[in-house]
Amino acid sequence: MADFDSEFFIDYSSLDDFQRQLIDRKNNKSMVVSGSAGSGKSLIALHKAKQIAALDESYTIIVYTKSLRKYFEDGLKKLGLRNVYHYHQWKHNQRHVKYLIVDECQDFTKEEIEEMKQYGEYCLFFGDSAQSIMGFGNRGNPQIRNL
Repeated sequence: MADFDSEFFIDYSSLDDFQRQLIDRKNNKSMVVSGSAGSGKSLIALHKAKQIAALDESYTIIVYTKSLRKYFEDGLKKLGLRNVYHYHQWKHNQRHVKYLIVDECQDFTKEEIEEMKQYGEYCLFFGDSAQSIMGFGNRGNPQIRNL
């Protein structure tokens, strides 16, 4: 059985060219990363968080569920990172940060996305308009394409 670190966080050198391109993109713009299930969106989000933390910049990671937050939190601790919240937890602790990273953005409403955008100088959204882990159907599809 592989250790938790290698299962959770795939090394940069093992990523494909497109994933590395997204990670290496300058951090001076907001971006939306949309891809199918298993394409590495969450992994790219984690690499971006690691990169941002290394620059000593403020960041917050927002996910939709408590279980996903727990998964991220456990893995991020191994990397020396933190600042991951599920959406409703973040709502009670909103603060402006330089980088706001949102994973599984297809599960948020347009209004929730618009609210989150107010708290990040640069917003990085990761999602898949073809899936919704919460079973909300088309709830999240429009805002992924229109951010």
